[in-house]
Amino acid sequence: MRTGVDMVTLGGCRQYDDYEHKIRENDSRGIWERVTTLIPSLKKAEVVYEDVGLRPHRTIIRVEKELIPICNGRKELKVVHHYGHCGYGVMTSPGTASTASKLAQELIVGDAVNHHYIGAKL
Repeated sequence: MRTGVDMVTLGGCRQYDDYEHKIRENDSRGIWERVTTLIPSLKKAEVVYEDVGLRPHRTIIRVEKELIPICNGRKELKVVHHYGHCGYGVMTSPGTASTASKLAQELIVGDAVNHHYIGAKL
């Protein structure tokens, strides 16, 4: 099964300073109720799986290219940073992945480093 093709991700929740790895029935029920209120046809859908993920919080998403000197400055490591989506990665990462891909392409073809940030208050 392929996410976004054969199945969809239905939601998530944010709980600060909570590091529990177990699925909570209360959270699952709340997500299901909110989603099926918005899209009633999903009431017939089969829940394939549930998961829990811990997401670090940042004030902005980091999408940036960087050249890091290595080997005493004789070489450069080309890096594209792409993280910090908090609890919104499923929704926002496809769009920011497009930007990250463009930045990687710029590094591959040799453009000068240009720091690029996409900020969002989520």
